Amino acid sequence: MSRRRHPKLSSLIGNWMVALSDPVVSRAVPAEKLAADDVTLLAQASTLHGVRPIVFRNIEGLVSREGIARVVKDSEAKNMLNAVLAEERERRNEQAKAEALLSRLGDRIESALAEKDIRAIRAKGDVFARCLYPISADRPFGDIDILVRPGDLDRTKPVVRALGFRLDFSRLKDGLEYRLDKWVLERDHTVEIEIQANLIHSRKIGSAVGLTFDELLAAGDGDPEAPAALLIVGAVHGAAVHQFDRLQHVIDVLQGVRNAGGKIDVAQVRRAAQRAGATASLQTALDLTADIYGDADSRVLADQLNAPWRSLRRKLVTLDVILRARSVAKRRDSWRRRMLRLLITQSGKRERRINRV
Repeated sequence: MSRRRHPKLSSLIGNWMVALSDPVVSRAVPAEKLAADDVTLLAQASTLHGVRPIVFRNIEGLVSREGIARVVKDSEAKNMLNAVLAEERERRNEQAKAEALLSRLGDRIESALAEKDIRAIRAKGDVFARCLYPISADRPFGDIDILVRPGDLDRTKPVVRALGFRLDFSRLKDGLEYRLDKWVLERDHTVEIEIQANLIHSRKIGSAVGLTFDELLAAGDGDPEAPAALLIVGAVHGAAVHQFDRLQHVIDVLQGVRNAGGKIDVAQVRRAAQRAGATASLQTALDLTADIYGDADSRVLADQLNAPWRSLRRKLVTLDVILRARSVAKRRDSWRRRMLRLLITQSGKRERRINRV
């Protein structure tokens, strides 16, 4: 079995994973307990969906409150769960070290760029972990994403190189606005920094939906870490870039809504989404968080947005589709993702065309 794909999940394992993947709310888990093979598959699937730290932290809490017999069927499953929990503690330590190094290097790069009068914005993974999750370890990340203006991309090169990084590749085919420069640390090639001018790296999608340096600033009224900005970044990343191929994308949006504490400025969010061509992306993301996690604030906000084909979008990507996205059954849903991407881009093009008038 490829590390990139897990077997198709039974409804039991899917229900356990969803119940355990909420980083804030303690949810009721299924009455049926897990066998040894179920524990193994839950670990594999939650890893590929980016929610393993949350899932096994919540299992630890459940075991502490109700005992391990609440989770597993028999002694074989108990032994397997104990082994996975021990492995998870080691994983957390290693992940914490790797992420701390990434964060320090990201800070150094930002400071060095600022010294050269190059404005930069951090986005996605490490920002989500720090700003949206009460326990930052619940949101693993493997690189640092930095946004600059297109005209500053080439100016970043000597700065980053001087800090001990090597340019691993530069994606150029769709022009400067969509260029992505991926840097790796010379002494440790697992340390990756991505510098870009747009969180979308494809002209085909980016001409309709995009988040540039200036659009992200505008989304937060000058603060790229404002609740509205983080929420839109999470929605665009999940919907437009990945079509929700990981449960983690949905939880980023869920935490984005919670981060606002019920005080999201709907008019501001609507303007920012329209400017980025992202209203359909945002509404799709909010509908998923409401459908999967029952989040009332997500439903209220989704109902206040106006994007075409809402009912069709809700049918195209569902919880089952998301749970299959990292499995051997992924291909059966490829047409759904293509259709969602088409609807999102058509809606975005319409929005941007109206904004230009």
